[in-house]
Amino acid sequence: MIPAVFVEDIRRMSVENSLASSYLRCTQCKKQLPDSMNCEIHGANNGKKVYGAQIIFADPCHKLEVAVWEDCLKAMCQEFGVDDIDDESALPNLLVALRAQELCIRASFGINKAGTSMYLDVFDVSPQVNDAGAQAIFKHLANDTFVGAPGIVPACCKRFASNSLGQTVVKVDELEHVVDSIHLVCKTTDKPKMEALPAIDGINVKPSAECMKCNATCVLQTAGAPDSVQDFMTTLKNSFVAILSSSIDSNGALQVAHHRTIPEAEAQIFTKSNKYQAEQFVMHMKIPRSEKMSKKRRTVIEELCLSQRTPKRLKIANTLDGDAL
Repeated sequence: MIPAVFVEDIRRMSVENSLASSYLRCTQCKKQLPDSMNCEIHGANNGKKVYGAQIIFADPCHKLEVAVWEDCLKAMCQEFGVDDIDDESALPNLLVALRAQELCIRASFGINKAGTSMYLDVFDVSPQVNDAGAQAIFKHLANDTFVGAPGIVPACCKRFASNSLGQTVVKVDELEHVVDSIHLVCKTTDKPKMEALPAIDGINVKPSAECMKCNATCVLQTAGAPDSVQDFMTTLKNSFVAILSSSIDSNGALQVAHHRTIPEAEAQIFTKSNKYQAEQFVMHMKIPRSEKMSKKRRTVIEELCLSQRTPKRLKIANTLDGDAL
């Protein structure tokens, strides 16, 4: 079970149609068929329809691109309100629904046919926090398990900064951790202020908000064409909002890449979960580690994953208190 995961992007697998959530494959060799319906090896055939998408997931440590196939993809569409998976707008709509949505992934490691490397199979993707409580809570790791690009980190607004190289970082005392974005839960304290962008047809939207981790006042900001910022423009005062911010401007405003309004009934558990995760990540940063230690740890994990063993199903109980898991 992998908690505290966000979706960065969803990519189609179809070579012929960039909007399709499915493609036709040869019934014999499983290669994708062109529009001519002729396999270069087996000739003409009717093909078999295959649903799938490449999804880029990001957790606090890294990013990972995974192929998600029919059963899981259809379940995701159903879970997040996408009715017709065959519609060309299905995957774009699914991406919109998943942006700024904290997820929990049920997955398993497998070994490829050659027995030389591992692959990850995704079985289920569901909201991590819901009205039943926290399904899973991010726990700090003594060592990063995998190497990869910077991930999406739960953090307080006061720990968000840019370093001398222009990279987005989370700062704890003298320590810095490069991130793709931070995940922050806040409460708006007034209606958004809007101003027209000079020389282009766009709007700059800036609401003030209260960080639910430290209770400090922070300014949120997003800009774009009117239709692209419509949801942010209509955010009401005293709304709870989960945001992903990838940068901070010279005036200290958090640039909002994606946001999601949290229903008031669920705000308490979302706020508590985000506070807990941010504290755990600070602990993670403070633990001394070296590249040699991390490499050794990764080697042990890889050897464990590649070893033959009897799989076991783990049961995670729902709880309203992250510490009680």
